[in-house]
Amino acid sequence: MEQHNFSLRDTLKTDESKKALDRLIELGCEECHLSNSIEWLITDFVIWRGNNIPIKPLDSLETALDPKDGKHQITIEELKQISKTADKLKKQILRLIDSWLIHRLRSEGEFGQADILNLASGYSPVLEGSKERWVNEMFNGLLTLPEKARRYNQRKKYDTNRYKLLLIEYIESRAGAPNYSLIGTILNDIEPGRFCNESAPEESLKEWYNDQKKKALSESIANPS
Repeated sequence: MEQHNFSLRDTLKTDESKKALDRLIELGCEECHLSNSIEWLITDFVIWRGNNIPIKPLDSLETALDPKDGKHQITIEELKQISKTADKLKKQILRLIDSWLIHRLRSEGEFGQADILNLASGYSPVLEGSKERWVNEMFNGLLTLPEKARRYNQRKKYDTNRYKLLLIEYIESRAGAPNYSLIGTILNDIEPGRFCNESAPEESLKEWYNDQKKKALSESIANPS
C-alpha cells in the first residue's frame, strides 16, 4: 500500500481541538501515533498503486457490486449467469478463430488491436501453448468471478469500532486515562457526530468504551483460551 501524507494538526479546524491535541501530547501521547490512528479511523479509502480504493463499499457484496449506474446492484446470481455466458462465448470463439474468414480479416487489419477476435486468433503455440489455454486466459476473470466474489465476501470487514477502540486504549495507556473529552473534541471537529455524540462526546465515548470492554470480557469467558 502506498503512503500518503495525513496531518492531524492540519486537519483540525478549531482552536479548541488543537488545544485538545496539545493536551494529549503533554499527557504522554505521540502526535505521530495519534495522527496515524485517527487517519485509519476516519478514512474512507486506502491508496493502492496511486488509486483511491473505497473501503466501506467493500464491506458487503451488495455495495461492492454496485455498478454506480443508478440501477440495481449486480447479484451473485447475475455473476454466475455472466460466467455461464462467458463460457459459452469462449467455446464459440475457439471454433471461430480457426476459420479462414477470421484469419483473412485479421491479416488485413480489419480488427482493432484490442478486439477480442484479433487477440484470440493471435495465439502463439510456441510461446503460450495451445489455443485453448490462450483463450482460457482471456476469459479466466469472467469465468472465475463468482468464486472470487464469494471468497472476497468472507474476508474481515473494515471495522471502524476496532480503530476507535485502539485509539482510546492507546491514549489510556500513555496518559493514564481515556480522556474522552479531549478525543471527543478532536473527533467531532473532524466529523461531527460520526464517532461520538456531538452534544455529549465525553459521555457517549465513555458508554461506548465500557460496552466494548464488557463485550470483550463476555467473549473471553465464553471462549477461554
